[in-house]
Amino acid sequence: MAGGGVAFLFDANLSPRLAEALRSLGEQAYHVNDRLGPGAPDELWIEYAGTRGWCIISADLAITRRDHERAALRQHQVGAFFLFPGRKRRPDFCLTVQTVIRHWPAMKRCARERARPFIVGIRERGGLRPL
Repeated sequence: MAGGGVAFLFDANLSPRLAEALRSLGEQAYHVNDRLGPGAPDELWIEYAGTRGWCIISADLAITRRDHERAALRQHQVGAFFLFPGRKRRPDFCLTVQTVIRHWPAMKRCARERARPFIVGIRERGGLRPL
């Protein structure tokens, strides 16, 4: 697998263009809408990622507070990265791209080295931190 043996599945709350751009650069980055179609329930795409050994990237922090979704992350041994909005409740596309690109090497390293399941938060400025 390209990208150091790590694949990522982006949630529907993030633009498919971001995953597409990363894939065009040789990274294993996919979007849930392309794999399961729009409107796929969180538990379904979490399972999809887990059965493939992929990590997920989302901006939906509510997943970290819903017991059944946290249980799905544990059950399917998923590594999960959550983007924090920073000062804005919903950052614009450019800010999201900058945040992902800035932290992409650390995300890949974390995905390769950290035991799963895990949940890590990513702030616009700053580093990755376990949630």
